[in-house]
Amino acid sequence: MKRIWAPWRKRYLFAKKRMRGCVFCRILRSPAKNDPKNLLLRRSLHSFAMLNLYPYNNGHLMLVPNRHVASLDALREVEKLDILRLVDRSIEILRKAFHHLFRKSWKC
Repeated sequence: MKRIWAPWRKRYLFAKKRMRGCVFCRILRSPAKNDPKNLLLRRSLHSFAMLNLYPYNNGHLMLVPNRHVASLDALREVEKLDILRLVDRSIEILRKAFHHLFRKSWKC
């Protein structure tokens, strides 16, 4: 099995964890003015997109439903559609951001 080597994550792995509870709920409850600090990129009615502070690779995004569920199939149809629209928009933005790397394989 191959291992992903991400040395920049050491700071996270060995840091004392101070926060309790769900990090996503904390970020969602935070005022929109704190979105840049929280790495939150876009809010929608039923979900949000954010960057990972310690990503494994470039373009690593997290798309999170606003409501806690055990799995994606537990989401209501309107929530699934909302998060899928956010996926589509995120892909569009990533393609534009990385177009210089993927000119031949991606069309913007």
